[in-house]
Amino acid sequence: RSTLFPYTTLFRSVQCLYVFKSLLPIHLSADYSYKQIALVMGLGDWRAWAGLGLAGGALYLVLRRREFRPPLLAYVILFSPTANVLFPIGTIMGERLMYAPSLGLALLLSMVLVRSRHWKAVLLAVGLAFAARTAVRNLDWLNAERFYTKLLETAPHSAKSHYSFGVLLAVNGDDAGAIAAYDRAIAIFPIYAEAYRNRGNALARLGRREEAMASYRQCLRFDPADFAANANLRQLEAGLPVNPPRARF
Repeated sequence: RSTLFPYTTLFRSVQCLYVFKSLLPIHLSADYSYKQIALVMGLGDWRAWAGLGLAGGALYLVLRRREFRPPLLAYVILFSPTANVLFPIGTIMGERLMYAPSLGLALLLSMVLVRSRHWKAVLLAVGLAFAARTAVRNLDWLNAERFYTKLLETAPHSAKSHYSFGVLLAVNGDDAGAIAAYDRAIAIFPIYAEAYRNRGNALARLGRREEAMASYRQCLRFDPADFAANANLRQLEAGLPVNPPRARF
């Protein structure tokens, strides 16, 4: 039960985040992987109560307000394949996973909105605001430099964002900066085999052979099947020159 509680409670609290970002898409990110979203470990965390409140409110509407059943059921059904409940999908959260379920949320809000005399003006204002936010957000995908720099800003606690930024630096020839980024990724996720391998590659290109071998060994400790790390380590141990190619986006 102690293992199941954080998982199920995190699911409910993440649903709050999905709904919040759908209604107010101010702070958006392409990455919510480990450790950007902290686990909810108990009822002392307000997110646990927020998740319970959202689930309870939805259940109340389904049972007591028939007119709201279709949009709520549509939301649940469309979200079920990516909710990590039926089967794991490899990510805690992704804004893209909300695209289809948002149809149910939009239908629910429209049913509430039409009760207002000014629903047309409200709908126009919301449409213009969301269109402007979309245009601004699209600029974050202008190029790799802008995307991964923005990713680091929006997901500073994610190991993957620091790793990706390290790859960007390595691609641009900044191996020293890349090593620092890989170190930050490893500090968040100590068994990040891929980060250890690319860290070893950067160290090898800088001629820091002993450190590179240590990094490759750490990579193989967590991923014994990593062919590139194994091959580079063998060459370094044999005293041969190693100049690993830079990754490409």
